[in-house]
Amino acid sequence: MANQTNNNNHTNNNDSPFMNPQSEVGAIRNILFGQYMQAYESKFEELNAKIDQLYEQSQNSSEESYRALRGDLDELNDQLQQKMEMQHTVIMRELEKLGQDKVDRQALGQMLIDIGTKLSQ
Repeated sequence: MANQTNNNNHTNNNDSPFMNPQSEVGAIRNILFGQYMQAYESKFEELNAKIDQLYEQSQNSSEESYRALRGDLDELNDQLQQKMEMQHTVIMRELEKLGQDKVDRQALGQMLIDIGTKLSQ
C-alpha cells in the first residue's frame, strides 16, 4: 500500500506544471535565452514591418507604372488611328483620280474608235 501511495504521489507530481518536462524546458529556455528571444522577436517584427512596407511600395510603383504605360499606349493608339484615317483619305483620293483617269481613257478609246470608223468609211 505504501508503494501504491508513493506511485500516486509521483503521478500527481507529473501532472503539476512544475514537473512537466516540457514546461521545465520552456522555463529553462526562458531563463537562458529570454533576453535573446525578445531581441529576435523584435528583429523579426521589424523585418516583417519592413517587408510589408517594401511590398506596399512595390505595389504602388507597379500601379503607377501600369497607369503610365496605359496612358502611353492610349496616346500611341490615338496617333495610329489618326495616321490610318489620313492614309485612308489619301487612298480614297487616289482611287477617285484613278477612276477619273479611266473615264478619260475610256473617252479616249471611244474617240479612237470613232476616228478609226471615220477613216475606214
